[in-house]
Order: sequence, then C-alpha cells, then structure tokens
Amino acid sequence: MKDKKIKIGQLLLECLTGEQIACMLDVVASAGGLKKMKAGPGLHLAMDVWKEHLHLIVPDPANVYKSDHSHHAAWCKAVHELNQNTYQALLSRWRKKHNRHRNLWRDMKAIGLSV
Repeated sequence: MKDKKIKIGQLLLECLTGEQIACMLDVVASAGGLKKMKAGPGLHLAMDVWKEHLHLIVPDPANVYKSDHSHHAAWCKAVHELNQNTYQALLSRWRKKHNRHRNLWRDMKAIGLSV
C-alpha cells in the first residue's frame, strides 16, 4: 500500500508546480481543512505523500534564470506549509550551498518565509 501511495503522489507532484501546490495549501488552510472541503480519499492520500516527499523534488536554485527565485520561494513555501522539519533541513542545505544567492533569500522573505 505504501508503494502505491508513493507512486500516486509522485504522479500528482509531476503535474503541479510549487506555486500551484502553495496555492492549494492556502485554499485548504483558509477553508478550514480538508473536512470542510469534503475532500475525498484521493486528496487525503496526496497530502500525506506531499508531507513526506515534496522536499525531494524542489528545484535546485543553482539552475535559476536571470536571478528570479520566486519559483523556488513558492516551492519552499509549500514545503514549509506541509512539513516544517523538512523545510528547516532544506534551508540548512541551501544556506551552505547557495549562501551567495541574495535574490533567493530576498524572494523567500518576500513571501513570508523565515530564512
């Protein structure tokens, strides 16, 4: 069953961008949760998979175009909303690897993330 969850979640993740996931999380939070949205088991399954695995597919900021890190910031916001522990681990790795990317940290702060 766990392998099936991971495969379904991976398919869903491949279809959505970080911004779309962050937007969906905002809707879920503002709607008062999945119960209020009368979400089916598929959405519950996707949320469980995202909580565990979303951080694994966040794009690397080293591959940025024209120093626009808003896309990376949106992915980080989605990771932060789902699992703060994995967000902190991702942030720790990025501080070491991408410390000189000032625009990355600026864009993350601009959407309200702690860096």
